[in-house]
Amino acid sequence: PHEKIEKRYIFEEIHTQNPRTEHLFILPQSISLRNLNNVFLSFFMRPVLPRKRLTVDIMARDIGSETFYNIGTKQMRSPSEVEHFKVELDIEVVKRWLDSSTPSVILSIVCHEVDSDFIIFHEDVDSHGRSILMEMEVVSPPQRKKRSHYDRMTCKVNEPNQECCPNSNVVTFASIGMDNVVSPTIVRLSWCAGICKLNQSFLALFSGITRKVMTDGKVDRCCHGIEYEHIDIMYVNEKKEVKSERIYDIVATDCACS
Repeated sequence: PHEKIEKRYIFEEIHTQNPRTEHLFILPQSISLRNLNNVFLSFFMRPVLPRKRLTVDIMARDIGSETFYNIGTKQMRSPSEVEHFKVELDIEVVKRWLDSSTPSVILSIVCHEVDSDFIIFHEDVDSHGRSILMEMEVVSPPQRKKRSHYDRMTCKVNEPNQECCPNSNVVTFASIGMDNVVSPTIVRLSWCAGICKLNQSFLALFSGITRKVMTDGKVDRCCHGIEYEHIDIMYVNEKKEVKSERIYDIVATDCACS
């Protein structure tokens, strides 16, 4: 199995001291340092005319300190229209932030050839409402498939009377009443359904016999999920702020009878 790269987006917090030039980020402590692969600062830049070569530095200062230090530099051609850019950050410095007791930092975008205040604005966002944010690439190590006493199956399309297995369907969030979700717009949901045969496996057989003895044989065996995957979404809350959230146990990947 191959390693999977997941992207985590950290949005800047409200920073009242210098909101035009400084961007406060509070980093999630849930990210493992050894799984952190790359970190970028993502932002939009307005046109610079006439076009020229630009050098952009990402400067950082720790909370409580007034001293800035460089954590990323990129040379680029100035855009002729509003354009999205990413600057790679020093991953060892980011790891130090994550390992601190208060994982937060203030970043500043400095363009040497032109005043940054005239080309970088919070109002410039992409189709998902994202403006200035930190993008982390996190490696999810391949998980070894656990051996199970249950027979693992995947439901076949349009085939009735199947044994207990995961069913799936592709839906849009808008179709299920979640219009405020901006990413992803389409998701594959899955659940467990199907017939539980008494002889599906020895463990299932023993479980079924035990349930019959304990309930006088009046309770049927149930097809249910035993392994799930999560979904990461981005949504707009009541304050028109773009937030991210992880929804757990929404995609069944393995089923069993009991």
